[in-house]
Amino acid sequence: MRIEEVREILKEVSFAPSNLDMGWEWDIKYSKIYDDNNIVIEKGFSVRTTFMRPDIGSGEMEKGYGRWMYIPENVSMDGLVKTAWVCAELIVKHELMEAFLYNRKKIFDPHKSLKDLQHNSRVVEKPPIKDIDKDKENKTKGDVIPTQEVVKAASKQVESDVRKPKVVRDDIIKLDKDKGTVSSKEIFHKQNLGNHSQEISDYLKGNLKKERSNSKEVEKYSVLTYMVYNNTTDGVTTLADLNDKVIDVRGNEDYNLSSVKEMLGEIIVESNLADSAVVNHRIHDSGFTEGKNVDDVWIFSNPNIKTRYIVHSEIDKSFAVINQENDIVNLDGKPMVYEGDNYNMENLEKILNVVKK
Repeated sequence: MRIEEVREILKEVSFAPSNLDMGWEWDIKYSKIYDDNNIVIEKGFSVRTTFMRPDIGSGEMEKGYGRWMYIPENVSMDGLVKTAWVCAELIVKHELMEAFLYNRKKIFDPHKSLKDLQHNSRVVEKPPIKDIDKDKENKTKGDVIPTQEVVKAASKQVESDVRKPKVVRDDIIKLDKDKGTVSSKEIFHKQNLGNHSQEISDYLKGNLKKERSNSKEVEKYSVLTYMVYNNTTDGVTTLADLNDKVIDVRGNEDYNLSSVKEMLGEIIVESNLADSAVVNHRIHDSGFTEGKNVDDVWIFSNPNIKTRYIVHSEIDKSFAVINQENDIVNLDGKPMVYEGDNYNMENLEKILNVVKK
């Protein structure tokens, strides 16, 4: 995921009208993780929230800053939004501890140091170990009290099974032969594979035509002269031609929405572009029936509208609205000219609805 995508996703985070609508905003910065040899082993971002609250000293309303939270660059949208929740949750808890009083005193002051918190604290002693009656020990030996060897063996087994995430085990992830370890980036990706699969599936369904697939695990799509296969179980998205010749693949840590968008971006944009002939017909049908071609550019006019003209370039793939002085007309402060990725039927309908009013 790129930092621009992180910003766009966090823009969609909002708070319903309530006492918790605290003027939240988001800070994002690049972050790196280094190993003991000062070599970068992982890249990502740090995210924190800002908010408005009374300053603890002056009482004036000022901006406050939350704790930085790290996210890897291959984070899913699901993971990013949930991290934003954690950022906000920490702030709410912190402010509640600040505001909660008993006898007009802060009893849960979050700014207290460890030394402050240890003051008057109770020392917890280990309970004394009682001697086991020898006769009782002999009677129950082997039945109730496990031997020291059994305890050690059980402890090792628990440590290997519980403390070690499932995705780290050798039968699921092959260890890096050079380092003998699995990167936290790879672990994080494996743990969030379901989120990545869902995001990619939603993106493909929204932009491509879904085809019938012979496999439950593999989704099949078509766009222009290409086929796209999305294996939601193994985490692989493949771009192929109509003869199923592989053109590009996104898998492993590249199996994320940002990477798949990068692979299919230009193809999807091209598939959404308007057809020049269809544009001319639609302009004509909307009442701009008088057209003349000047230097390979069509200028359409409506007999009933004398102040607006539609200009369409089939070569440059663009259309715009001009006035009698040949100046581009603005809409809400923006020029009504559409080209490049914006050369589509949606924007054409937008300008037709405006010029006919």
